[in-house]
Amino acid sequence: MPRSSRTERLGVSLIAGAVLFACGGSAPAITPATHVSPTPLPTPTPAPTVAATPTPASTVPITKLLTQCPPPRAFSSLQRFASVSGAGGVDVAPDGSVWVSTGARGVIAHLSARGAAMASYNEPTPQGLVALAGGDLLFADQGADRIDELNPSTLAVTTFLQLTPRSGQPNVDGLGVDTTNGVLLVPDTAQGQLLSIPLSGGAATVLGGGVPTPVGAAVGPGNVIEIASSSITSLLSMPLAGGAAKPFSISLHLSAVVVSGLLVYFTTPASKRVYAFNPVTGHTAVLVSAIPNPEGLALLSDGSLVVSDATTGTLAAFHAC
Repeated sequence: MPRSSRTERLGVSLIAGAVLFACGGSAPAITPATHVSPTPLPTPTPAPTVAATPTPASTVPITKLLTQCPPPRAFSSLQRFASVSGAGGVDVAPDGSVWVSTGARGVIAHLSARGAAMASYNEPTPQGLVALAGGDLLFADQGADRIDELNPSTLAVTTFLQLTPRSGQPNVDGLGVDTTNGVLLVPDTAQGQLLSIPLSGGAATVLGGGVPTPVGAAVGPGNVIEIASSSITSLLSMPLAGGAAKPFSISLHLSAVVVSGLLVYFTTPASKRVYAFNPVTGHTAVLVSAIPNPEGLALLSDGSLVVSDATTGTLAAFHAC
């Protein structure tokens, strides 16, 4: 499926001070992009053959991995990484810089690897983010149930993939990426399925259906995709090449999911926590508690994790296991 050739201009504002990023600040006046004739959802195609990848090495027995986790900490005690009003989705670019979406506030913020404000881009309802190696940014436009691509150099926005809304169901939320195979992972929230599409563009593939309210995805150990669900069936595992999604016995409503080594990390807005999860044993460990409204989660370039709180706009960093 070729990408739409129709592009629109986004406004960009270089940030010299706090502006959007400080408590009580206001977003710069930027004209939102207008999209015309979005691309229809493509016909599913067979999934590509996936080569096996080696399991990451560890000096700790796999059943003891959670014993290496730091003690639980309250969100208020963590080191503040940055402040972005309404901070939601978070992703770290290959150069170490950090992208943050703000949902209904309609802004995507670009931060340095140290959390300093660099630029902001206006978009109606940005949620999940995936920063590409070439510098472009893929993001979920939740209101339009669509994936768009932003070129920060030219300020052009193109439709990458148009999804199909369904009455009574929420639209697309989070995104994921399979860097080894060069594909974007799209939890199609409205249709209850997981899609993949080449990062270079093309036809989308339905990897599997029957996933209740998928909101995030990440490639996990053992050639599987860990899918976050905001329903009570909170974490599911699907083969990397596609197939049936198998739920874990975790009774939590998830928001974001990331993988580091052999462990899975996720946020749970209802319980206001970040958890580490060992998919081999099925056990969890609480890493951060008392987060007013945890939404985004990402791995920083130094190996630590950063979590966003949509209520206070605070992004805080902490150690993984």
